[in-house]
Amino acid sequence: MNRWTETEKSFLIDNYNKISIEDISKATGKSISSIYQKAYYLELIHGSRWTESDILTLKNIYSDSSKEYIIESLNNRSWNSIKLKAERCGISRNTRDKINESFFSEYTPESCYVAGFIAADGWILSERPMVGISVMDTDEYILCEMARLMNFDGNVRNYKIKAENRHNMSTITFTSEKIIQDLCNNFNITPRKSLTIEYPTQIPNNMQKYFVLGHFDGDGGFVSRSNKKSLCVNITSTLSFLESEKSVIYNISGIDIIHNKVMLKKGSKITGTLTFEGKKALQFGEWIYYNANTFLKRKREIYDCFLPLKS
Repeated sequence: MNRWTETEKSFLIDNYNKISIEDISKATGKSISSIYQKAYYLELIHGSRWTESDILTLKNIYSDSSKEYIIESLNNRSWNSIKLKAERCGISRNTRDKINESFFSEYTPESCYVAGFIAADGWILSERPMVGISVMDTDEYILCEMARLMNFDGNVRNYKIKAENRHNMSTITFTSEKIIQDLCNNFNITPRKSLTIEYPTQIPNNMQKYFVLGHFDGDGGFVSRSNKKSLCVNITSTLSFLESEKSVIYNISGIDIIHNKVMLKKGSKITGTLTFEGKKALQFGEWIYYNANTFLKRKREIYDCFLPLKS
């Protein structure tokens, strides 16, 4: 990237708001976005001048406060303008997004749900202490809810998927060695978990259903069969994970699925699907949703359609 020379800066200062941005671009050889950025940097744009009070506020909050709070505190200046001013003042920012690093240290309904979701639709990078969770963009609200539960102040990133018949994705990522250690110790979630994950039977019995619900929301679903007269449950994972999960569901809820076979997925030697339907599926829905505050609405709505049949 070509740096601005003193001559080019002087030209910008002398001519900004006197000639068009396009003419400045032709004269300096700079892009229009570069000109606007430098104009912010030089405080040439109307309303961009920083007062001593603004600078003091910036110094006090820039390092550790959330992006939204900083923008609001500085009269809704643009984030680019704020970053440029901080750079000029020599103020650095703690770039790591804040999160409750003890969130997975204890077994709570919230931590067990999110851990279950990560077990299904999350990942851990071994090269660096990073955890990520992805959902379809239409389910972004559940990602925002999990972020809120973890006191995560980072952004949700949205990605367009070019492949046909694929939904766009929403993702959050965060870094924390402690969180990764807790996910491993308390929930058996490790890097490259897809083919190796084992069910965390160490979760207390009264918290198990929240983990099951999180895992179900990530890698399970309700399906209506026989012209919408029968409800079916499908849950996908490794064979060993599903065998243990099946036993947990049976032992804690009493739902008689212990004899339902985990079927190997076509083309796989490791991944399978646990399926059960009818009364067992209705009992499963009743068990996971009782006193649950966090769940995917679209899956709950399918279950709710069958409640009249249950009575």
